[in-house]
Amino acid sequence: MMMFKPTLTAFAVMMPAFAFAQTANAPVSVTEAFARSSNPKSGAAYMVLTNDGTSACTLAGIATDLADRAELHTMRDENGVMKMMPADPLVLEPATSHKLARGGDHVMLMGIHEPLVQGQMIPLTFDFGDCGTLNAEVMVNNETAPARMVRGMVRVTGLPSRPPRSIRVIKRRPPAIVGLGQAGTARA
Repeated sequence: MMMFKPTLTAFAVMMPAFAFAQTANAPVSVTEAFARSSNPKSGAAYMVLTNDGTSACTLAGIATDLADRAELHTMRDENGVMKMMPADPLVLEPATSHKLARGGDHVMLMGIHEPLVQGQMIPLTFDFGDCGTLNAEVMVNNETAPARMVRGMVRVTGLPSRPPRSIRVIKRRPPAIVGLGQAGTARA
């Protein structure tokens, strides 16, 4: 019985590394995959896609039985405001990887039929056109901290909810009127 506990503990620690399964007839693989849902009708999946083949593979589509639509989305800065929108087709050159991550490219799940549950496996099918398809199951992990916005930039996830003491919060002040002094130097 004593031998069982360390083995079970080791398995539980390693579980996030193996929280997905995949089958493929495409030279593309998935690693570091997880999904999360912030509301009952939508969610997102994040992962690293790697092309181990000798020719470029273009992600032509994504499908799942758990939602009405699954699409590749991205985040773009439009006039200082981050906006989510469908992404252009993703081309994976040979021997390259592309990270689908928060604040960037990701798989958007829209019209989820039932709320995603912690630990649930989500089946995703990636269509890489001439390169074939990749079937992957991605585990839901709603316990990962969401990305937070700080001055229009996505903050690194997993940080404390309040800024560390080494970060000083500066209040906005109206801009000072600055004129040019002698030899082009600025003066207030």
